[in-house]
Amino acid sequence: MSSLGFRLIYTLINMREDVACERIFYVPKERPRSVESGLELNKFDVVGFSLQYEEDYVNLVRMLLNSGIPLRRTERSENDPLIIAGGICAVENPMPLSDFIDVFVVGDGEVLIERLIDTCIEEKEKHAQMEALSKVDGFYVPGFNYRKIKRVWCKSIEDIFCPTGQVIPAKEEKGLTPIFGRSFLLEIARGCERGCRFCLIGFCGRPRRVRGERKLRQFMEEGVRQSGVRKITLIAPSISGLKIADLCWEAVNAGLEISLPSISIDAVTDDLLDAIVEGGQRTVTIAPEAGTENMRIRINKLFSDDEIIATAEKIAERGLGLKTYFMIGLPHEEEEDVNAVAKLIDKMAGKNGRRRLKVSLNPFIPKPHTPFAWVPQNPLPILRSKKAQLQKLLRGKRVSLEGMDLKKAFIEALLSLGGREVCHVIELAALYGGGLGGWRRALKESKVKVGHICDFRSPDEEQPWEIIDVGVNKGFLIREWERAVDGVQTPPYSRCKECMVCDN
Repeated sequence: MSSLGFRLIYTLINMREDVACERIFYVPKERPRSVESGLELNKFDVVGFSLQYEEDYVNLVRMLLNSGIPLRRTERSENDPLIIAGGICAVENPMPLSDFIDVFVVGDGEVLIERLIDTCIEEKEKHAQMEALSKVDGFYVPGFNYRKIKRVWCKSIEDIFCPTGQVIPAKEEKGLTPIFGRSFLLEIARGCERGCRFCLIGFCGRPRRVRGERKLRQFMEEGVRQSGVRKITLIAPSISGLKIADLCWEAVNAGLEISLPSISIDAVTDDLLDAIVEGGQRTVTIAPEAGTENMRIRINKLFSDDEIIATAEKIAERGLGLKTYFMIGLPHEEEEDVNAVAKLIDKMAGKNGRRRLKVSLNPFIPKPHTPFAWVPQNPLPILRSKKAQLQKLLRGKRVSLEGMDLKKAFIEALLSLGGREVCHVIELAALYGGGLGGWRRALKESKVKVGHICDFRSPDEEQPWEIIDVGVNKGFLIREWERAVDGVQTPPYSRCKECMVCDN
C-alpha cells in the first residue's frame, strides 16, 4: 500500500469508465479477496501483481494457490484470469516467475497501462490478448516472446499523471499502516544520476528525470486537499543535485509535516535540515555504504570520510537522529576495509550526541543490469566472519546494529540472477512455508545449486535476465566493472552518450 507506483496504477485504471480496479493484499492462509467489494481473486478478468521486492515471489505463488487459480500458466484455461506482473522486479529479471505469469509489464506503467487495458478489451480471448501484447515493446509474454524485450519509460515526468487523490487509511493501526504513515506521496524525480555500481535502480531506472518546481507545488497543494492529510513524503531514488529546500519550507509554512526517506550526503545542507526539523521529521537516513574512500571509489560512491563525518555532525547539531546504511562483502573488499567500517561508524556515533546511531548492515547482493552483475557473493562463512568482526569492534559503542539475515541474501541473489529453473524452487518454498526452513528444503529437493548461480559469471555468456533490454549498453556495464577493478570513479552522468540509454 506504501508504493507510489501501486497508487498511481490503481488511480489511472479507475479513471476509465470501462474498467474497474480493486486492491487485494496477501493474508497468510486466507482466500484472497478484494478490499473494495470482497470479490475473490479468481473472479477477476485480470490479476496484476506489483513486484517491488524479490521476497514477494513466494507470496505471489501462495496467493494463486490459495485462490484456486492454477499456478502454472500452461495449466490455465480461458476461464481463468490473465495473470500480469509489473514493477522493478519485472524489469530486473522476469525468468524466475516465467512459469507463473502470463504477461510481464517491463517499464513505466503510465506508458503501458492504456495499451494493456485496450488490448484486453478488444481481444476477448486470453490467447489473442497475449499474442497481441507479445508484439509490443514493454511486454514480455513467456511462450510467445523469444526476442529481447525493450524496457519502455517516460521521457519526462513533468507532465505525466500524478495521483493527487491517493487512498489513505482513515486511521493508523498496527500492522495496517503504510510505511510512510498517513502521508501524501509526491514523486520529485525518477532515476538516479550517481551510478553506484551495485545499485539496480541506478541502472534500470535511467535516465534521471526531474519534476519542475511549479508542478511540484501544484501537486502538493492538490494532494493535500484531495487526500485529506497534513504530511508530505518526497519520493526519489536520490535527491542529489535537487534544490528541494524551498519546496520543504513552503510545505512547513503551510502547516504541513514533511518526510524524506533518504538523503544523499551531498544534498544535506543547513537549509534543508532546518526545514526537516520544522517539518517534524525526527531521523535522517544516509548511506555511506563502505568504510574507506578506496572502496567508495570502487562502488562509485563519491564521498570522503570528512564529508560523511561532517554530515553526521550537522544532523546531530539539530537534535535529529541518524540512520546509516553499510554493506559487507563488496567486490575487492579486504580486512582493512571491514575494520574501517567500524572506525567510520564509531566516528559518526561520536558526533551523534547522546543518541544511539542506527546502522543497517547488509551483505552485497549482485543485481542484473549493473556493473557488479557478474561478481560472486562472498560465501556465507566469510560474511559471518565479517559481521562478527564488526559486532566485536562496535561492542560497547553507542550504536544499534541491524540488518538482513545473511542466509536471505543468497535467496535474494538466486531470485535476482536465476533462470526459469528457479520457478520450481519458488513453488516448493511456498508449499513448505516460505521461511528459511522452507527454502532450505526446496533447494535440497529441487537440486538447484545456489552457489553456482551466485558464483562468478563471464560477461561473454548469455544470462537469463538479458531477455530484458533496459536501455543501458552492456559494453558500458563491462567498462564500469573494469573501472571498479582499477579503482577509477565515474562522475554523475548527464547526457554523456556513454551508457546509450538517452539514445534509446
